[in-house]
Amino acid sequence: MTTTSTLSGRDRAILPAVAAGGAELQLGVEPDLFLDGRSCTEPSAAHHLVHAGYLAAVPGSRHHASRPR
Repeated sequence: MTTTSTLSGRDRAILPAVAAGGAELQLGVEPDLFLDGRSCTEPSAAHHLVHAGYLAAVPGSRHHASRPR
Protein backbone atom coordinates (compact mmCIF):
# COMPACT_ATOMS: atom_id res chain seq x y z
CA MET A 1 0.00 0.00 0.00
CA THR A 2 1.26 3.47 -0.76
CA THR A 3 1.77 5.99 1.99
CA THR A 4 -0.72 8.72 2.82
CA SER A 5 1.68 11.36 1.53
CA THR A 6 1.12 10.08 -2.02
CA LEU A 7 -2.63 10.69 -1.84
CA SER A 8 -3.96 13.77 -3.57
CA GLY A 9 -6.58 15.99 -2.00
CA ARG A 10 -9.14 14.39 -4.30
CA ASP A 11 -8.08 10.93 -3.16
CA ARG A 12 -8.45 11.96 0.49
CA ALA A 13 -11.87 13.54 -0.17
CA ILE A 14 -13.27 10.28 -1.55
CA LEU A 15 -12.29 8.14 1.45
CA PRO A 16 -14.71 9.70 4.00
CA ALA A 17 -17.55 9.41 1.48
CA VAL A 18 -16.83 5.69 1.11
CA ALA A 19 -16.56 5.27 4.88
CA ALA A 20 -19.99 6.92 5.30
CA GLY A 21 -21.55 4.11 3.23
CA GLY A 22 -23.40 4.06 -0.06
CA ALA A 23 -20.30 3.37 -2.15
CA GLU A 24 -20.31 0.79 -4.92
CA LEU A 25 -17.53 -0.51 -7.14
CA GLN A 26 -18.26 -1.75 -10.61
CA LEU A 27 -15.35 -4.01 -11.44
CA GLY A 28 -14.04 -4.28 -14.96
CA VAL A 29 -10.84 -3.38 -16.80
CA GLU A 30 -10.74 -0.33 -14.52
CA PRO A 31 -12.99 -0.10 -11.46
CA ASP A 32 -15.76 2.50 -11.47
CA LEU A 33 -16.85 4.06 -8.19
CA PHE A 34 -20.41 5.14 -7.48
CA LEU A 35 -21.38 7.15 -4.41
CA ASP A 36 -25.05 7.07 -3.43
CA GLY A 37 -25.86 5.74 -6.91
CA ARG A 38 -24.01 8.50 -8.77
CA SER A 39 -20.83 8.04 -10.75
CA CYS A 40 -17.73 9.42 -9.05
CA THR A 41 -16.63 12.50 -10.99
CA GLU A 42 -12.98 11.68 -10.36
CA PRO A 43 -12.52 8.27 -12.00
CA SER A 44 -8.73 8.54 -12.01
CA ALA A 45 -8.74 9.13 -8.24
CA ALA A 46 -11.04 6.14 -7.75
CA HIS A 47 -8.76 3.98 -9.91
CA HIS A 48 -5.73 5.11 -7.91
CA LEU A 49 -7.41 4.30 -4.58
CA VAL A 50 -8.37 0.80 -5.72
CA HIS A 51 -4.98 0.00 -7.23
CA ALA A 52 -3.18 1.36 -4.14
CA GLY A 53 -5.33 -0.81 -1.87
CA TYR A 54 -7.30 1.99 -0.19
CA LEU A 55 -10.61 0.76 -1.61
CA ALA A 56 -11.72 -2.82 -2.15
CA ALA A 57 -14.87 -4.71 -3.00
CA VAL A 58 -16.67 -6.09 0.04
CA PRO A 59 -16.14 -9.87 0.20
CA GLY A 60 -19.28 -11.71 -0.85
CA SER A 61 -20.70 -8.63 -2.56
CA ARG A 62 -20.52 -7.90 -6.26
CA HIS A 63 -20.69 -4.15 -5.90
CA HIS A 64 -20.26 -2.64 -2.44
CA ALA A 65 -16.98 -0.93 -1.63
CA SER A 66 -15.16 -0.48 1.62
CA ARG A 67 -11.92 0.85 3.01
CA PRO A 68 -9.76 -2.16 3.89
CA ARG A 69 -8.56 -2.16 7.49
